[in-house]
Amino acid sequence: MLQFGTTSGRYSCAGGLNLQTLPRNDTRIKRGFIAPPGYKVVNADFSSLEPRIFSWVSEDPGLKRVWQEGLDLYSDIAINVFGLEGVSANPDDENFLKKVAPEWRDKAKVFTLAVPYGANEWRIAQILKVDVKEAKNIIAKYLDTYPMLREYMYRQEDMAIEEGRVLTKFGRVRHLSEVPDLYDKYGDIL
Repeated sequence: MLQFGTTSGRYSCAGGLNLQTLPRNDTRIKRGFIAPPGYKVVNADFSSLEPRIFSWVSEDPGLKRVWQEGLDLYSDIAINVFGLEGVSANPDDENFLKKVAPEWRDKAKVFTLAVPYGANEWRIAQILKVDVKEAKNIIAKYLDTYPMLREYMYRQEDMAIEEGRVLTKFGRVRHLSEVPDLYDKYGDIL
């Protein structure tokens, strides 16, 4: 696992084959991984790892509430951002959004993951197949709903621009020395 194997900072696999992106429901490829005698291949997935980290680093109470109450994050965000009524983010409820209208949850999943990694309205519009103005409104509503996530993102961006680096909560440095020069040359393109 490489913590900084991508330009966005997302985790990735070493060695050229990204094992994190194997098809979920098609096991043909997975059957090709055979453990040597005495060993086992373990398939483990930490549910919603990245959004959990976004919740923790931003300390946003709305995001933290989702985990504390055992709700489905993407359903909760869809309900809040799109103003959906008559549906629930609780997987135990009969009107659970993922069961009754999964398309809304799928839309929310896109921007929930993409925006903290820097996707702007142009990229969100392209992915969701909506116009740029609608994508801009979706992003604004998302970050208005979770304002401490917005603050965290801005703090990290400002640090990258001013210092050419960002820090984890534990003080680990991610060097981004080219950011100040790029910002000086092109300005704020978002």
